[in-house]
Amino acid sequence: LMEYYGALTVAALWGITNTLIRRAICIQPYVEHSSMC
Repeated sequence: LMEYYGALTVAALWGITNTLIRRAICIQPYVEHSSMC
């Protein structure tokens, strides 16, 4: 059961990290229209 919650935690942190990185990248004016945004 702990492994299950561990996997959920990793997935959640990975998703949050990706969102923050994408937002940080998309804030930059020269990549505003990037395919990531």
